[in-house]
Amino acid sequence: MRRIHSSANHLMKVEEYNRISRIICERRPDLNEFEEMIREVKNKMRYPRWLSILGAFLVASSFTVLFGGDWLDAVVSGFIGILIVVLESFSFKHINEMIKTVIISFVCGFAASSLARFGIGHNANEIMIGTIMLLIPGIAMPNAVHDMFVDDMISGISRFFRSLVIAFLVAILVACLQNRALSFDEKLTIMGQGVGDPNIITMLLIFLCAGA
Repeated sequence: MRRIHSSANHLMKVEEYNRISRIICERRPDLNEFEEMIREVKNKMRYPRWLSILGAFLVASSFTVLFGGDWLDAVVSGFIGILIVVLESFSFKHINEMIKTVIISFVCGFAASSLARFGIGHNANEIMIGTIMLLIPGIAMPNAVHDMFVDDMISGISRFFRSLVIAFLVAILVACLQNRALSFDEKLTIMGQGVGDPNIITMLLIFLCAGA
């Protein structure tokens, strides 16, 4: 039995492995050539690094503006988004993806709060919200719901609760870094009241419909 620490949908690799299977059927390459083809597919990056960095900058800065930040907040959020890409590229041994995401969210939340305190950015809350949108598993959750709708219950339930726990931990951690004037108990009270917010309920319904 082997523990699977992470999973993802990578259709390009599926296509590449399918191509290798056709090559094997057509000309039967030797074992060394077959292993080399498998190794090339495993090591192939999903996107070029510059594209991932540009995408993280644009997504984080756009969400910051969407939630009420100004242009300086957007720029700061964009650079913290680049920091997320850099941190995610590191492989932390003996740390699963869930804990890794929580650590990255703490680092980015602390960076946003510290930069705003020193005047590099005007609204720490909007900067944090923009950056954590890169860490929320927005695609994994509807995919998990889809698995449950097609009777793949074990995979669907596992992935759904994993996504839910990650989103909850990231949100809680970043919320605790916001508004240091409030005590921890007051923050918990506000977070509890926010769970029933109509916008949150609407977002959950959108995820369910997307998965269906």
